[in-house]
Amino acid sequence: MSSSSSYSSSLSPSSSTSSSLSSTTSASVATSQSSFTGSTPWGERQRHAQVDAKTRSDWVAVQKKTFTRWANAHLRRRGQTEIGDLFTDTSDGIRLLQLLEVIGGDSIYSLCNRKYNPAPKMRIHKLENCNLIFEYLRKKELQVTNIGSTDIVDTNEKLILGLMWTIILRFAVAEDGKQGLLLWLQRSTEGYPGVHVHNFDLSWMDGRAFLALIHKYRPDVLPVQVADWLLGKEGGGEAREGREEGPKADVTLAFQVARDRLGIAALLDPEDVVDTAKPDEKSMIAYLSQFFKYVFRLLPSPPSLLPSFPPSSFSRPLSHLSLSLSLSLSLSFSL
Repeated sequence: MSSSSSYSSSLSPSSSTSSSLSSTTSASVATSQSSFTGSTPWGERQRHAQVDAKTRSDWVAVQKKTFTRWANAHLRRRGQTEIGDLFTDTSDGIRLLQLLEVIGGDSIYSLCNRKYNPAPKMRIHKLENCNLIFEYLRKKELQVTNIGSTDIVDTNEKLILGLMWTIILRFAVAEDGKQGLLLWLQRSTEGYPGVHVHNFDLSWMDGRAFLALIHKYRPDVLPVQVADWLLGKEGGGEAREGREEGPKADVTLAFQVARDRLGIAALLDPEDVVDTAKPDEKSMIAYLSQFFKYVFRLLPSPPSLLPSFPPSSFSRPLSHLSLSLSLSLSLSFSL
């Protein structure tokens, strides 16, 4: 089994909702793309600077932790046993199958017409369980390449991370929704002094963008002094007094508030954002997508002037359709 440097998967056309977008929304996304791929405060050279081997190795560790926490946040809701080690604890297929049942909304039996082995003892039993993983994904119109059941059983770390990222893309952030998510983050944080969101990595390292995103929709959960400092109000610098200063402190505060007041799982640790040459994009997307879903749950019924869509859309991955709705509301919505 080959180990490609990039994770390959292909969603079938029916799983994408991008065709539902109007030309206006598409143009907005295109305009935003040009704005953040051009000149930025960081500079294009810095954004695309070559990352050293240590940083890439750190990304693997961060992805393992982030993907594990993402999976456990879903398993916990159903009272399922959580994953300790993403590689060894999934080698029999059971945890991944249980995860798919939670996020997919259908049981393995209802979709594949057979049950998995809850207590596999032999390798063949584990392989059969893992075969069900790929059958379930195919039923969900997701074709996965470059990985097979033996890779899961043999704990191939790189390919298992690739599989988890493919699952997150399919069930949390659709591939076509990544640029829409970035556009939403840009619109949600614009106007805050010193906050310039151009990407999913470097733009977040000083912590201000996280705080701005929280303040946009829940200003009541941040200390008044911190909010004043964030807004650049006179005397707002006093927010620094009496507490630790610097990017790590700001990221720590944002993560704690998001977890304790908004119920957003802490998929990352502050050092994963601050103490690195460049945060891991995949892990950042997995984390930031939770903010969009949180805000989406706060919204009232979609206004008549915006596109309407069935309730089932609320459980689908972030796509241009749902992002365009939230984007429109983000321009004026705040609590």
